Amino acid sequence: MSASGEQQGATITAFQRMANEQVRMRIGQVVSVTGSRVLMMIDLPQDHAREHMPTMGDLVCLETREADIVASVSGLSSPAAGVGEEEGNVLIAELSILGEFLEAEGGRAFRRGITAYPALGDIAASLTLEDRQLVYGKRHDDYYRIGELSDGSGLPAMADAKALLSNNFAILGMPGSGKSCAAACLVRTLIQNRFPSRILVVDAHNEYGRCFGKVANVVSLTKGRLAHWMLTFRELVHLIHMAAGRTSEEERELLAEAVCAARRRYMQANPGGLVREGAELSTVTVDMPLPYRLTDVVAYLDRSAHTDQRFDGDVFRRLRGRLVTVGKDQQCKIFFGSVGTQDSLAALLSSLFRFPLHGKPITVLQLADHSPGVAEIILSAVARYMELVALAGDGSVPFLMLLEDAHRYLPADSAEASLSSRTLRKIIEKAGKNNVSVGMITSQLRSVNPKVWENCGTVFAMRLASAGDQESLTEVTPESAFDTLSSVAVLGDGEAIGVGQGVPLPLRFRFRQLPQGSLPTEYHQGSHDGLSPLARNADEATLKQALDQWRYGTDRSS
Repeated sequence: MSASGEQQGATITAFQRMANEQVRMRIGQVVSVTGSRVLMMIDLPQDHAREHMPTMGDLVCLETREADIVASVSGLSSPAAGVGEEEGNVLIAELSILGEFLEAEGGRAFRRGITAYPALGDIAASLTLEDRQLVYGKRHDDYYRIGELSDGSGLPAMADAKALLSNNFAILGMPGSGKSCAAACLVRTLIQNRFPSRILVVDAHNEYGRCFGKVANVVSLTKGRLAHWMLTFRELVHLIHMAAGRTSEEERELLAEAVCAARRRYMQANPGGLVREGAELSTVTVDMPLPYRLTDVVAYLDRSAHTDQRFDGDVFRRLRGRLVTVGKDQQCKIFFGSVGTQDSLAALLSSLFRFPLHGKPITVLQLADHSPGVAEIILSAVARYMELVALAGDGSVPFLMLLEDAHRYLPADSAEASLSSRTLRKIIEKAGKNNVSVGMITSQLRSVNPKVWENCGTVFAMRLASAGDQESLTEVTPESAFDTLSSVAVLGDGEAIGVGQGVPLPLRFRFRQLPQGSLPTEYHQGSHDGLSPLARNADEATLKQALDQWRYGTDRSS
């Protein structure tokens, strides 16, 4: 055993060692029942009272006539401490009911909830190792190991992959608590267990590039890959607002006509192309993902300015000026280019969502090199296409979008990030029906749109020191687990409390440690070679290259 293992073993209490045995030991009896709360009077023999005393979070079994009920210790007290010491103090444990053992077709099984309450005088006993394995899902094929319970017992912490991806989930915690490592651990667990899924990691800080090795397709969208014509009209308008100011209602009406005309012109110029198959000029709409040239949009405005009397000439001039500005804007350059008018949508979707897989079920979409406004447009378009691709399948393979900085793209303030928030909320609200789930990662849960939490099935809460965040946590969790969540402020790095349908019951555990070379890059202290132009032994030329990247948004030497 390693030194750390010996240290961990030393912290195991006698009660926890007793739980690893094959025979239950009586520790008390029920003296009060109120709803899901039970009071147990501890009546351990004097020679075992000290070493076998249960502590906060321990599990006990209430042996009733109908079934064996599992409850957790949520409070300990001695109502009359020091009184009548010669007879012994009265020791009370408060219990929260979790579920019960039932005889199923395949043998004993644990399920959440109970069919009947315990009665006064029912025996409370420790759980055996077999009991705990049933409770924590170790014997269930759908459960995968994501870590180890924090009670020192050495038992694995398990998650139900099907339940986790059948709805949305969240990883919450303050900066430095290990959220990114936890997210990487969950993804690696799915892949290592060959769970059938296609995973898109939205990498807001470019930190996941090395996490998944050869099974990940790392994508940083370059010029023209996500072309302007692949955007919806709403996304295009957002792009114009970002680069050239807000448009009027008249400008947007005129722009919609110009875009449709440009799409029809492209179809006419490419009669043998795939874009023409099954489509007629009269069926072209403003949101139809057919290629068109921005120059054709401008040309339409120039022609119409002399013949269309519905709009004032200033409307044409303002809109034309905005389009020219957008085409020249450096931050918008990824949407335009010589390859931007080619019908490359199928190739882009194949690369993003892995058709075919080619052994890479994970796509890491890096956004750190783009401005916040451009990143929002990219995310809106990619999320929309992800839902379309998922709906086009037979539903047998779930899609997972892992969203870093969820507060940035799903803000509580509707005036911020309105584009991405609207797109993502539609997907989140239909999770389970559209075959797409969203894993949200954030350190600012109060800054996330409150309606999002209504559709979140599982929460992994890591350390939260703020009293406000702790109060909000009890509101966003998918089930009542106040007792378990009360320790969220004292969790260690990499430690979490799992609550919801993706875990067998509310549990405190530590995520599996990732191999050193698979940690998110921000944790690679002193090992950033190749990640930045300012290397350890950078010369003047390297410094100039970095300056060009900061100043122009590109490397002029390439």
